[in-house]
Amino acid sequence: MKKIIALFVLVLIASVALVAASVNLSKPTVVDVRLYSGSSIYTSGVSGKTVNVVCLRTGSTVATAISNSGGLARVTLPAGQCDLGDKVVVSTGSTTKVSTLIRTTSQINLIAFAFFNQ
Repeated sequence: MKKIIALFVLVLIASVALVAASVNLSKPTVVDVRLYSGSSIYTSGVSGKTVNVVCLRTGSTVATAISNSGGLARVTLPAGQCDLGDKVVVSTGSTTKVSTLIRTTSQINLIAFAFFNQ
């Protein structure tokens, strides 16, 4: 009887582990963009500028933010729209940059861009 109970518990644990492994573990993606007025990080930030973000996984994930007084614009894409290995395109209107999403934490994916001479 003990062997049957032990076998049942083992099968139950294996089933739960299999289900957990197959669940989509996508995380939201946070895109931080810093806009500088000059050619270095010591220049002032540019406020009021529109920043567009596209994740090339879907090609249609467009999010927009306006830079604050410190020149920071933050865009958060919902889980599943942009994951590790996907390319992220950020445009300020006059400049466009592309980078691959490679950083993650336990809660979010994170990518940052800096634009100079804005």
